[in-house]
Amino acid sequence: MTVLFAGGLMAAEQGWYMGIESGFAIGTLKMTKMDETNSLYDTERRHHTTFSDVKLKLGKGRDGDIKFQGALSFVRFGEYPFSIRTKQVTEGSVEIIKEFDAGNLFYPFVKAGLGIGYMGVEGYSTSRIQEVCYNMGAGLSYKTADHLYLLAGIDFVGKIWEEFYIYDPKVNKVTVESIDMGGFKPYIGVNYRF
Repeated sequence: MTVLFAGGLMAAEQGWYMGIESGFAIGTLKMTKMDETNSLYDTERRHHTTFSDVKLKLGKGRDGDIKFQGALSFVRFGEYPFSIRTKQVTEGSVEIIKEFDAGNLFYPFVKAGLGIGYMGVEGYSTSRIQEVCYNMGAGLSYKTADHLYLLAGIDFVGKIWEEFYIYDPKVNKVTVESIDMGGFKPYIGVNYRF
């Protein structure tokens, strides 16, 4: 009986949780185009862009200590990246979180994550384009009930896309496009520990 009770306490201290987050970012998009006709040249363009996301996550860890979580994010851009007629990207990522017990059920945290994403495309040399995404940030979690946590934070989010080749047979020209983007994303969310 004592072993079962101790095991139950340990599971409660380091348990699983699931959650949802939503955020909005204004960032910078850097687009590079390289024309492979005759001689190579680069055209670089930078401008502001927006993107929002909804993140579903599953994690494990102890309050006020280290947590690990996996996430599936659905990202929507405010404009069409590349020359592609879609605005949505699906991303999978892993994150490590370090919480600090500030007392009164408040847990400030820092975190970092890395993932990959893809966007479906039509009419080009490939049917989808991949990206590497990363984030670093900080926030605050508040335990509102026995198993429920509200959180808010801000992340720096970066996305690096693979090179994208477009062939124009009219002028026998191949254009290589690549995009790097980054921005600060404030977000809010809720976690439920089970």
